Amino acid sequence: MTDSPAGRRFRAAIAVTIAAATVVGALVLSTLRLPKIAGAASLPTSATAAASWDHTRAQVMAFINAYDRHDLAAALALYDTSATIRVGDCDYLWHVVCVRAGERQITQWFRDRFAEHDMLSVPDVYETGLGGSPSPLAFGLAGTRTNDVIQAEGQQTVAFGAKGYVDAKTGRLVVFASGNQAMCGSGAFHPGPDEARTRTFATEFTDAYNARDMPRLLTVFTKSVTYTDRAHCTRATIHGKPALKRWLQQRFKEGDSLNPSGDIAAQPGRPNVATLQVTRSSSWWTRRGVTAVTGQVRLVMGGPGDARIASVVFQHASDACTTASPSG
Repeated sequence: MTDSPAGRRFRAAIAVTIAAATVVGALVLSTLRLPKIAGAASLPTSATAAASWDHTRAQVMAFINAYDRHDLAAALALYDTSATIRVGDCDYLWHVVCVRAGERQITQWFRDRFAEHDMLSVPDVYETGLGGSPSPLAFGLAGTRTNDVIQAEGQQTVAFGAKGYVDAKTGRLVVFASGNQAMCGSGAFHPGPDEARTRTFATEFTDAYNARDMPRLLTVFTKSVTYTDRAHCTRATIHGKPALKRWLQQRFKEGDSLNPSGDIAAQPGRPNVATLQVTRSSSWWTRRGVTAVTGQVRLVMGGPGDARIASVVFQHASDACTTASPSG
């Protein structure tokens, strides 16, 4: 790759962007490690019709644009799903780097991130190398990122960087690796009650609930969670994850959704307790002539042994059930 003045200015601008945007620590792109794939080191480095730098750059920018539109079909169409595709990324709820392989896992990963309203701000991409040699197949990028979880932790954006490469024959993405454990883990919560952790888990709860993502939703609860709901104008208290899963499956079949309004409020003097105002709708309410009901959800985090959500209590507005028709 020719080191042109424009290229030097771009890399300098990227360095400034990262330095200014970083909240959780310095992001060093050289520490990113691409997942190993058989034959990766032998991929051709000469520019071909499918393996030119212009094509690689266009594919990556098209993927970023599809990602920011939360267009799952368009994002997946830019991956070579006939190969063992891999995505490495930071899970900002648990502050660990996760690697997902194959179309099914990557599809679920994208759905989870889209439910968190994940957005990437990437000015441009640049050419890197494979196996120690320059290659138009390999790329790097840097910019900033934001989503519901990051904002619930008290940050607007965090620094973001990624490396990857495209397949020589198909010209489609094979690997997209972003983040490293040093950068991702630097935002981990401290032991003990933490207001930011409480807000983060509350946000993850509503995002996963509205995405109907059962596996992801169950991860935010303690094993012995107590869940008190008023989905049908009657009080129901569910204990433990197995019973809660069955309860949630019924709510999802009814199309139940929780739309938060306003900020998540931590209880003064109790950083492990939060309340949020929600507007709730489902087919059960619709059949009774009620478009939606307003109410409050109170969340209590668990203790030091399991700092997840230990208690959930729903409370509807006092007149919600009196105005609902008994028919249906």
